[in-house]
Amino acid sequence: MRPHATRVQDAARPNAVHPVPAAPSPSPPCGLLPDELIRWFAARQDDVVSRRQLLRAGISGRQIDGRLRRGTLRVVHRGTYAVGAAPLSFPGRLSAAILASPDGSVVSHRSAAILHGMLPVSTGPVHVTTPFPVHGRPGLVLHHSTSLHASTTSRDGVPCTTVPRTLVDLAALDGPVATERAWSTMASRRALRPRAIEEELGRHRDRPGTPTIRVLLARHRAVLTGRTRSELERAALRMCARFELPTPESNALVEVDGSIYEADLLWRSAAVVAELDDWGTHGHAGAFRDDRTRDFDLALTGYTTVRLLRDDVTTNARRTAARLRRLLERRRAG
Repeated sequence: MRPHATRVQDAARPNAVHPVPAAPSPSPPCGLLPDELIRWFAARQDDVVSRRQLLRAGISGRQIDGRLRRGTLRVVHRGTYAVGAAPLSFPGRLSAAILASPDGSVVSHRSAAILHGMLPVSTGPVHVTTPFPVHGRPGLVLHHSTSLHASTTSRDGVPCTTVPRTLVDLAALDGPVATERAWSTMASRRALRPRAIEEELGRHRDRPGTPTIRVLLARHRAVLTGRTRSELERAALRMCARFELPTPESNALVEVDGSIYEADLLWRSAAVVAELDDWGTHGHAGAFRDDRTRDFDLALTGYTTVRLLRDDVTTNARRTAARLRRLLERRRAG
């Protein structure tokens, strides 16, 4: 059965088409034999390669067909092959989908939500959004959008929709239950950017699913009002009061190059941020990576970030408070 294709119009310019620039195809070094060339591409593309890439690299159609007959290459989509006999990983399925789609296409909807870590990996067709209408292809769900130019990024080398666009797409396709699950995951990882989400909503004013995103966004902003949201944050504020540290803002928003970060504790005049880490919200690979990216971005803007564990604000509160006092004094003196 051929997947149904959908279309999303640009709210601001209904007839405008803005193709997403195609990612440059990797260029192998000279002098490689056919099987070495195939392995070279596979190592860089999650064990997949396209017929077009192989032909451009100098492998003949007859050589490709021979490897298909022997099983060295396996057809995933028309003109797109898996290398070897092992089942493709989820990233491999996404890479194969992009190679089988027109230039400028990106992984989107449920597939992008999985790629961003919003939803668990699942089987089923890969969702791809193209910058212009194309015929459906087995194993892919193709969507057409004229507003991709402002809503694309790359995750682990795979072109995909941004987090805000993915949430809007997910709400339109999967409804509020899956969308709220994805939203909660990203909120726990501190990966939601309210301003970017608002901008994305502005590009899709009448699209199905946008009311769900607006409700979730309003709820999220209501939480970011200075109220403490966890026992750990309350313990940190008690430590500050007990040892007479300057009172920090809690759950405060910090703007960095147009993005909004939420700081657990913020001494704004000293440009010091304290992040309170526990295993529940920071104990997985995605959160670990996002935390480091966030710290780097804050450092580029002049903020010093310190990360505190539960013991730091409870058992070792006196030592932590003394160290924070020294840091605040030095930052203000500087």
